[in-house]
Amino acid sequence: MLITIFSIWMTVLWSSILILVFYIKRKKCILLEVCSVSGVLILYLFCAVRLVIPVELPWTKEVWGGEFYNWAYEAVRYEVVADVNIQIYQMFYLVWMAGAVLFLGKLAASYGKLIKLLNRIPIHKDEKAEAILTTVLKNKEKRPEIRRTSAIEIPCCIGVFHKRILLPAKEYSEEELYYIILHEYTHLKNNDVLTKLLINIICALYWWNPLVYLLRKDMQQS
Repeated sequence: MLITIFSIWMTVLWSSILILVFYIKRKKCILLEVCSVSGVLILYLFCAVRLVIPVELPWTKEVWGGEFYNWAYEAVRYEVVADVNIQIYQMFYLVWMAGAVLFLGKLAASYGKLIKLLNRIPIHKDEKAEAILTTVLKNKEKRPEIRRTSAIEIPCCIGVFHKRILLPAKEYSEEELYYIILHEYTHLKNNDVLTKLLINIICALYWWNPLVYLLRKDMQQS
């Protein structure tokens, strides 16, 4: 399996086409009728993983492109700076890599800032929430940490390895708390946080491709 200029471009091209087709079919509910929400997520994840691994697969077959491929090949290899032999595709890759480093850096910085903020939240033992979490877990799964904080207004969850359920500093009835914890724990159990992180990384890597943002939007919706 090889990674070449052409394998990267073909990966981007066909993944983008699939994302667009899946999005149109999902909007018309055709995709949901055929393969359900879980199936939609699997199809989108396939596109996401394919973008991360732009390799030429062993069973790949060449497609004849005629005059267009020849023209495209010559166009991207046109020298924009003749003295130092810099070609168009090399300029594009330099801009691409610079943008990817910038966006990945911003993503890592924002995630690190969030983790630092969470680590400063004082831990208060919430007996009612802990008891409800025990009921939800049925003592079978690894126990996530529960924290209450005034820094958020709605319940949420975070963490890939160190999983946490965050609750606002509000009063909830026992029934409300049960469904809130069940909802957030289901996100953690399904690794939705990891999936969102993967999609954000892909958006940072392919920052110039508008269809990856469509992928992120529809993944969150699904």
